[in-house]
Amino acid sequence: MKLQLLSAFIFTLSFCSLDSQAKLFSGDPAHRDSTAPKVEFGIKAGLNLQKMASESTWEDKMYPGFAGGIFMQTGKNKFGVRIEVLASTAHCKFKKLIVDSIGTKGEFNSLSIDVPLLLEYKIVPFLCIQAGIQYSSIISNTAKNGYQGESKLLFKNGGFAVTGGLEARLPMKVIIGAKYAYGLTNLNNNTLITEEPWQTRSVQLYAGYIIK
Repeated sequence: MKLQLLSAFIFTLSFCSLDSQAKLFSGDPAHRDSTAPKVEFGIKAGLNLQKMASESTWEDKMYPGFAGGIFMQTGKNKFGVRIEVLASTAHCKFKKLIVDSIGTKGEFNSLSIDVPLLLEYKIVPFLCIQAGIQYSSIISNTAKNGYQGESKLLFKNGGFAVTGGLEARLPMKVIIGAKYAYGLTNLNNNTLITEEPWQTRSVQLYAGYIIK
């Protein structure tokens, strides 16, 4: 799975680079320009509020976690493309009617690798809107409170979400932003508990720094 994520990351970077060069050196006057699209790299970190949405299995509450990682972006004029690789933590809790054999209500902590691919549009020079697709791979899922059920088999390995938000660029290459992700994939891997779909919902509030 890690190799697949790395391959997807390299492919996306290569595609963006080739597409930009093709427009730059094409014979079309509309694409001919002496200035290449700007490429930037950066780091970001912040609060990850997430819940597992369901009809009746999980508590309908967003619990705090952490999200942070690196990003690469390229763009020209008002439009741009960004890809990120983030590590994120999340917490979720069964409702009272779902307990194990000794009566312990399940609470779980998970670690995921998130890879969002975003299109950007500058509303004003210092503020842009972002929208795109995100793939998340669940690296680990552990029981927090001695739950006796098999926590590793609860969720599928990963899934897709649509995501969007706003980001502001401040002086000194500092960025701040907010992003919402709506899970599309049913992560329920244990139909013995319930057959209802489980999907993630998350809000990220972050700050970052553009290195180059």
